[in-house]
Amino acid sequence: MTVYTKITIEGTEYNPDDINLERSIGEYNAVSNFKVTFNNYAGQHDDTFSLNDEVKIYADLDTDPATTLLFTGIIESIDYSGSGNSERLTIIGRDYGAVLMDMSIQPVVYKNTDCGAIVKSVVEQNAQGLVGVANVDTATGTILEKLAFNHNPIFDAIKQIAELCGYIFYVDENKVLNFVEKDSVSSGLTFDNTNITKADFKIDDSKVFNKIWIYGDRILTGATDTGGIGDGGSVFPLNDYAYNSRVFVDSVLQEPGGVYQMDNPSTDNVKYLVNFTDKQIVFTSGTTAGDNIPASGTSNIQVDYERNTPILKYKQDADSIGAYGPKTKVITDTDIKDYSQANDKAAAVLNENKDPKIQGDIDLYGVVDVTPGNTCIVNIPFQNVNNQTYKILNADYRFTPENCLSNQVLHLTLNLKINDFTDTLKDTVLRIKKAETGALQQALTRLETSTDTIPIDSRYEVWELNVNDNFVFHSGKHGKLDDPNSRLGTGNLGSTFYTSGGYTA
Repeated sequence: MTVYTKITIEGTEYNPDDINLERSIGEYNAVSNFKVTFNNYAGQHDDTFSLNDEVKIYADLDTDPATTLLFTGIIESIDYSGSGNSERLTIIGRDYGAVLMDMSIQPVVYKNTDCGAIVKSVVEQNAQGLVGVANVDTATGTILEKLAFNHNPIFDAIKQIAELCGYIFYVDENKVLNFVEKDSVSSGLTFDNTNITKADFKIDDSKVFNKIWIYGDRILTGATDTGGIGDGGSVFPLNDYAYNSRVFVDSVLQEPGGVYQMDNPSTDNVKYLVNFTDKQIVFTSGTTAGDNIPASGTSNIQVDYERNTPILKYKQDADSIGAYGPKTKVITDTDIKDYSQANDKAAAVLNENKDPKIQGDIDLYGVVDVTPGNTCIVNIPFQNVNNQTYKILNADYRFTPENCLSNQVLHLTLNLKINDFTDTLKDTVLRIKKAETGALQQALTRLETSTDTIPIDSRYEVWELNVNDNFVFHSGKHGKLDDPNSRLGTGNLGSTFYTSGGYTA
């Protein structure tokens, strides 16, 4: 068997030296990408290609020319290298999932909406029709009470939603977003000693987390403390740290207030000081402030204030703790504004990380068309893998002349990916982006303008007035032309109104 490939760029077929194609699902911060190398002898391709040209890659077994479309994407980089007779040209690009990475979501809040419906809405409203949504499952069964976005990259927003409802996503070769339940679609393929040329499986528990803390945004909530102070005292204790305090003595509002150790009652007119760290209200006595210390008592003071309450959720898995020991992960996400959102994220993170990661890498013979995200059966007894079901995470094609002739073009990565430096770097970049954009807390009005041409319809009207045989033009009886009460054309005296004709300017 021989593997045949075909590549078209802007509809024109070319014969490059090498084609490297990597097809991925979006679960692990990746989209499908390609790298194609041409011989550029004597500059034959010096101006052949342009950025954003559309690239299609086909491959088949024993079918020449190939007709099975594996990939559709765009050129994002053109690299010239070499000299003289060794000139080379390399084009690099990604599939249309790149659109989801490069475009952001206009500020929006979704309430009580299915995860899939949110994904469909986000793409339709922000991807400008470049990516289809026909394969988005809008009935996942997971309803999010509230989810807000403020210029988040579309890709990262979909990834966040997918984690909450146990879904995966990718943009296929037809430029359509697929949002499907994890491990729900089988490839029907089995990989064993008949088609595997090399295999490497490893189990890693370094990324096991079975005690999950989710810290969302902090919310100001109202509180009221009442009581009094003893003889000779000036300090009223609070139950929490005070924000925006209002102090009453015998139901009379005390103002202005000040900050402890910053305002001086001998020179500043302050009735009380807020000692934030020690959770106290300190009443003042001084030259400028006067004597503001309340009479001793048990119920003559009331302090209304706001306390800064974090949205916090903790979840753990007892079986995982027993098997692998306690492993804690703390996540701070200020985009989380309510408890249900924190609960959903804690459950999703725990479910994804409570068990060890298993990752397999296999080189294949005689296999070409696979879809990342689908499941497959793997049977490698020597590596303790006995007819196990794994998910295809990544399909890496190396279409060189030698590989195509030997029918060994495909390398697969299976099951759960073990995080590496790239994932850590990606998460760091996302946190920085969130800090830069901040949260949306009010309505936003946008004005959008466009230029176009529209037809203008013009018409004429004809009136006829029947006044029998005694009509006198411009008379007091039948109406004067400059008289606003004239009966001409009003339907009086048998008047008839006609309309006809027209033209379009």
